[in-house]
Amino acid sequence: MATSGAAASAAIIAAQGATARRLIVGGLLVEVSETDFLRIADKTDIAVTGEIGFFRRHRVYFTVVDGITFFCKVGIDRKLPIDAIVARKVDKNGLRL
Repeated sequence: MATSGAAASAAIIAAQGATARRLIVGGLLVEVSETDFLRIADKTDIAVTGEIGFFRRHRVYFTVVDGITFFCKVGIDRKLPIDAIVARKVDKNGLRL
């Protein structure tokens, strides 16, 4: 079922400000700097963020471009200046991010 560009845009707008129950991380992952992530995220429709770590907590941001997941880690007290869906739980599936 194909969706029109307007319908897809409406879904993205509705998702912004939403909270996701869980983010499952996997596939092709590319870690980039904060600056590069902001440049990439500016060209995409959506980003997701969540917290990882137990002793050393970090906030991670993810966005997907052409099937490749780009991410960056920042300190737990730092937030990037982008609209992102907040995931309550980040499931890394054993990955070391």
